[in-house]
Amino acid sequence: MPPKKVQPDSEELSLKDIMTELSAIKNKLDKVDTLETKLDSLKTKLDSMAEENKKLAKENGELKAQLKSQEETIEAMKVGLDAVERHQRTWSVRVFNIPLTAAEERDPVLTMKGLRPAPAPNPGRSERRRSHQEHPGLRAAARDRTCPAWQARG
Repeated sequence: MPPKKVQPDSEELSLKDIMTELSAIKNKLDKVDTLETKLDSLKTKLDSMAEENKKLAKENGELKAQLKSQEETIEAMKVGLDAVERHQRTWSVRVFNIPLTAAEERDPVLTMKGLRPAPAPNPGRSERRRSHQEHPGLRAAARDRTCPAWQARG
């Protein structure tokens, strides 16, 4: 029940009316105190959130700098990799006529990669004569019975 408003004109103020007014004022002051307490706690939370926001902004800046550095490193590595891939054929070494060891013969990795030597084809007589004429060193290899090509002919 709301308190009665006391008219300033009225000269007669009862004690009961004054007590009712004081009680209403006290209730309002209690509410104000409660609101001030809540306001103070909200200010504290806001300050802590602002500080947390500053920390996160600083960390975000550091992470961006780190990301930029890593992207530059990746780009440099890509350029280096491109250079390596371009020159790979000139750096590769191909070796011919070296027999494999027994362990290499059984190595499944060499088989999968196709690195195991293929058996030498058995050319016809005219092809052998032509190849000996084009490559005189083959005639000596043909006489050498330890040559892998000769052994592959079986």
